[in-house]
Amino acid sequence: METSIDWIYDLEDEYKNQTSNEVINISDWNNEDDCIEIPKELIIKASNTNTFDYSKYYFIGLLEETYQKLNHFIYKKYNININVDNTLLVNNSTYALFLTCKALKELKLKRILLITPCYFSIERNLNELNFTIVYYHLTSTNNFSFYIEEIEKIIDEQFIDAVFITNPIFSTGLEISNTIFEKIFNLVIKKNIWIVVDNTLDQLNWNNKNSLFNDFLLLKFNLFDKLIYIDSPTKKLFINGLKHAVIISKLSSLTSIKYDSDCNIGSLTVNQVNLMNEIYNIDNQYLIKKSIENNINLFKNNFELTKNLLLDSNYYLTESTCGFHTCIMLKNKNFHQVNSRSFLKKLIFDSGISLIPLNHFLFHKNNNFGFRINLSKHPYKIAKSLKVLIDIDF
Repeated sequence: METSIDWIYDLEDEYKNQTSNEVINISDWNNEDDCIEIPKELIIKASNTNTFDYSKYYFIGLLEETYQKLNHFIYKKYNININVDNTLLVNNSTYALFLTCKALKELKLKRILLITPCYFSIERNLNELNFTIVYYHLTSTNNFSFYIEEIEKIIDEQFIDAVFITNPIFSTGLEISNTIFEKIFNLVIKKNIWIVVDNTLDQLNWNNKNSLFNDFLLLKFNLFDKLIYIDSPTKKLFINGLKHAVIISKLSSLTSIKYDSDCNIGSLTVNQVNLMNEIYNIDNQYLIKKSIENNINLFKNNFELTKNLLLDSNYYLTESTCGFHTCIMLKNKNFHQVNSRSFLKKLIFDSGISLIPLNHFLFHKNNNFGFRINLSKHPYKIAKSLKVLIDIDF
């Protein structure tokens, strides 16, 4: 599948060079500084360190205090015991996904069931490590529904060794319910195969309690040895300049990575480590809760704005309930029927508006043609972009 979006950035650069105007892109990863609330107090605390500390190495296998804080946090918050040896702190979730793929390769697994949409690097990592990828595409035509009987048939017929799943369904804002997860876990336990859950962008539910980790999946970890759980609390807090990720797994190879980190990962920065210690400090949870709640209000308001703007248009909106992404899709055309490149080139050069087509997030071409919307953007930019988009005649 085509996942590179370099061609979009090239078009944007060409437009800027020709017009000296900036492009508005409401699909990318960037948020608006004046819209998003970041827990600044935690960052200030993390940066308030002795100058000498900057000369030290912070290898992930030597962060005993930080691992203890993480595991104490999980116990106090969710009443779940996780062994320190089963947790791995790394620089970011992209690297966590790579390490996971590498660990599965060391187990001599060969055939992976990749449930899409998902983050593009998963497919790239699996290909580079010479896995055989079998796809199960969730699509807009069936409301991104899981059909467990179909998945079981694929596992049996394709001799699947592991399943990769992303929660929420990538770029849709659709959270996978515990009911569906229960069925998936019953299936992988029955087949005795591995399951990897990329939960990096979960836990920002608009209507229910919010927290940094998924307690349902953590409970499953203690019941099933072949679960690999990946998360990134800093992603939920929009602290992308000091982010980190957590892998929770009973994989022995990940334990060895932890204690050989000087050879295979290198060290973290002192501010990264300090921020981890602040995030996993129970006394700081009120700051995290306040930040998340304020941001969720922005996401909900921007979702309603988007929904209202699309009324009586050719587009419809995914019924998102989680996170800061949603997607808009044409009602009557799929990706086979629209040329993304020519459409986007015209959009950019006619209006200075840019969007990222969903097929670049591993949406199958049978999906309705559409784009991801970043709900952390300024409402003015969302409104301006969508007003231009819905006026284009198909």
